[in-house]
Amino acid sequence: MITIIFKKNRYIKTPHEMERNLMTNYRKTDVLITSVILIASVLCYVKFYPQSVFSAEERQKFIPDPKKPLPFSETRMEFFEKAAVVSDAAPCAKIGRDVLKKNGSAVDASIGALICNSVVNMQSAGVGGGFFMTIFKNDEKKVYCLNAREKAPSNMMSDKFMNDGDPVNNSVMIALPGEIKGYLRAHQKFGKLRWEKLVQPTIDICEKGYTIGQHQHNSMILNKDIQWDENLREWFSDNKTQFKRPGKKVVPTKLCNFLKMLSKNGPEDFYTGELSKLVLEDIVNTNSTISAEDLRSYDAVWMEPINITLNNGDQFYSFPAPGSGPLVSFILNVLDGYNFTKESRLMEEENVLRIYHRIIETFKFAFAKRPELGDPNFVDVTEVTNELLSKDFAKLVRLKVKDKTSHDPAYYGLRSNSINYDQGTSHISVIAENGDAVSVTSTINKQFGAAKTGKRTGFVFNNAMADFSFEFLKNNFDLIGADINKPEPRKTPLSSMSPSILTDKHDNVKLVIGGIGGPKILTSIAQTIMRLRWLNNNLKEAVDTPKVHHQLDPMTLVYEYGLIDELVQKLKALGHTTYRKTDSAVYVLQRENDKIIGIHDSRKPGGGVYGI
Repeated sequence: MITIIFKKNRYIKTPHEMERNLMTNYRKTDVLITSVILIASVLCYVKFYPQSVFSAEERQKFIPDPKKPLPFSETRMEFFEKAAVVSDAAPCAKIGRDVLKKNGSAVDASIGALICNSVVNMQSAGVGGGFFMTIFKNDEKKVYCLNAREKAPSNMMSDKFMNDGDPVNNSVMIALPGEIKGYLRAHQKFGKLRWEKLVQPTIDICEKGYTIGQHQHNSMILNKDIQWDENLREWFSDNKTQFKRPGKKVVPTKLCNFLKMLSKNGPEDFYTGELSKLVLEDIVNTNSTISAEDLRSYDAVWMEPINITLNNGDQFYSFPAPGSGPLVSFILNVLDGYNFTKESRLMEEENVLRIYHRIIETFKFAFAKRPELGDPNFVDVTEVTNELLSKDFAKLVRLKVKDKTSHDPAYYGLRSNSINYDQGTSHISVIAENGDAVSVTSTINKQFGAAKTGKRTGFVFNNAMADFSFEFLKNNFDLIGADINKPEPRKTPLSSMSPSILTDKHDNVKLVIGGIGGPKILTSIAQTIMRLRWLNNNLKEAVDTPKVHHQLDPMTLVYEYGLIDELVQKLKALGHTTYRKTDSAVYVLQRENDKIIGIHDSRKPGGGVYGI
């Protein structure tokens, strides 16, 4: 019998941690053998080889899929009485909790945690990037969405932009940062504490210094261009010759000074005041096309959330286009109609296989529609959004899903290969004592963004222009661009980010959820909710269970280590080409029986959950 949950037994490392440790042991053996042959080569290999970063081909070759379901991770659920914050960066979650303890609002807590990202989590997010924020106000029983994502510069169509070097990592890929203007608009509408009280905790961390975590170290390896930036080289290299190892201390002094000015002068100063002059000088130094007028004219935008009602009366709210909330909603609508129950997870092999196959096929139909989404200020997305939220369309898709076979991309309705995705991303979920909630996902796109910092300000610039689709450019996920998401002046690129909130039929918060991992954000959120709402998993089971992903292009089923071999082989027999990789995570708070339950996803090392 195949089961689709882990057995409830003792806690050990997560499947991806086990896989990484097995690969590390393999490498140690490899190094030992090599040392007998060539000592000098071994010394170099041990010193510079990033043992925590391995190719999917290496993992697949040397570590076979398990024969039995693996145990859970060491990460435990935390229970709180009043309020909680979960984040992929533990110090930032702690700052958010402390803000709540000082009677700050849920939005205050999220802003405090977001600012912290700029320091301890700068490889993933920060003031040089942008965010999507979904807010639930309990007293109004209303949901708000704030779009503070980056925009293309007004003169981005210049010859310099189109022809200057490698577009992915070049300075011309820096988009207009929206993060700080988002702080301003959110704080003006829903903030309670003074601005400087939200910034000071991060200043304290910055000046004392913080230690490099495993994920930040891995990100250095994945974006080695950071070695060419003066600040990043100073902060993250030993003697400026090799990257520092996890546990080493970093004191980013220039960034600390910038945060002090931001605290004193306020967030608007970044766009129109004294700080804006420093920012513009830094922008000129990077050869970006962003102008002073671009900074002055930028604003974050309040948007209407998208919303569906599930069969049990739950209300699912998520971020509209240019976010991917409509796609998550579509997936949930389709899966809701299959009437999964807690008994579904213990069915016979054929039925469990059918469940996985239906989930995967639903993902394909979702990603076939994604190229039709874009910035609503440039593209009319009303029709496609309504279609994705429609119960009738979900029913039609269920009729098209065939339980015994997979199909070519055209069957799912893919009209163009046009999907670009963000990688360097952070998520924070908050529930406050008064019942308010915030789900916010922030990004600088790639790990360490453009691999450039401001010489004067010290913050990491995004490379969000790579989120647009270029006819000549394959993005970081090997996907080719098309017209709807093409770059245009002052346009926001389409994003995978889908910060979401689930309420019950009485409009009380049940779940606050979001994720990281580019396109896997959508599928990870959907699978987590599916397990919690329909398969009767607890929060740990829902987060830890190995996930599957299919984005239609490439035509490959991606699955995480921990999915048992028998199931993988049966999926292959249905026509799925498979590929094993783990690079996504979800961050969830659940309210249940007057308790708030939180857990951080150990797939990304360094996360944490704190509460009251």
